[in-house]
Amino acid sequence: MNGRTSQDLLNVLDKHFNNADLRELARDIGTNYENLAGDTKRGRILSLIEFVEHREKGDELWKMVMEKRPFLQKEGEPVQMKKFSIDTIKWIALVLGVIAAVITIIQLWQSIGGEKDPEQGRILLQVQVNNSENQQAVANATVFLDVANQLFPQQRTDGNGRAVFELSTALVGDLASITVQVNEQVQKQTITVDLDMRPVEFQMRP
Repeated sequence: MNGRTSQDLLNVLDKHFNNADLRELARDIGTNYENLAGDTKRGRILSLIEFVEHREKGDELWKMVMEKRPFLQKEGEPVQMKKFSIDTIKWIALVLGVIAAVITIIQLWQSIGGEKDPEQGRILLQVQVNNSENQQAVANATVFLDVANQLFPQQRTDGNGRAVFELSTALVGDLASITVQVNEQVQKQTITVDLDMRPVEFQMRP
């Protein structure tokens, strides 16, 4: 029956057809519903299915069922089991394996890399300013950044003595000039932009 089983047909007829419908269906297929064996509705449906299968009219009965209940196809009634070949299953497993491997590689790369912004293609350059005498964080220090003659907006360190700049990965390999000013004291460092950026530390005396 085009890949559909007798159990599928039994479930459809039992759920969507009453006795009057079944009488009409039996008459159209060439038998008398009242003469079918079975004391219950489900029993007579089984007899009807045996009748059509014995006469190789299974496909014809399915066609009649779909004509009388076209909504079954629209609602996705499971009248036909979808079967996947072994090759299809293997292909799906292969694709899932590749996806899992890619995710693992990305997570590993992120875990061993420097501090990076969650947004793809961005790197965080962190500047840490401490008091050279007691190693306490210096807040409100002014920090200037110049990368490849591109001057970034100046920032001030927070309560933890930190200032953070967002850099594009396109700047990897360029020289970055960092200048920190605390009152009248000024210090400067030059570094190379890298994916594995570590905090750049300044020891200042406020």
